[in-house]
Amino acid sequence: MVNMRDFQRLLFSLRLTNHAYERYIERTPQILHKKPKNVRKECARAFYKKFKNGAQIDSQSGIHVQLYDNLNFIVKPGETGGWIILTFYRPDSERDFEGKVADLL
Repeated sequence: MVNMRDFQRLLFSLRLTNHAYERYIERTPQILHKKPKNVRKECARAFYKKFKNGAQIDSQSGIHVQLYDNLNFIVKPGETGGWIILTFYRPDSERDFEGKVADLL
């Protein structure tokens, strides 16, 4: 079981790339727009739940996490440790997303 201290360490090691933040702004209604640090915190909570319940890694070593009903994001282990949020995507409108992920990596 992961305790709160581990969650805080996970939160602080989760980084939001500029590309990911731009995709978040593009794919959410304006009323949901938040500062990058708040987006990162919200993503960290969703990632923590997914990680705690046993996240599956895709073929490019990324983890797909649902943030809202129609918005997911991809997290990948960082090269120097921690986790990196690569991008946000809508699962219903981007059916061929697996091929696009390879371009990001």
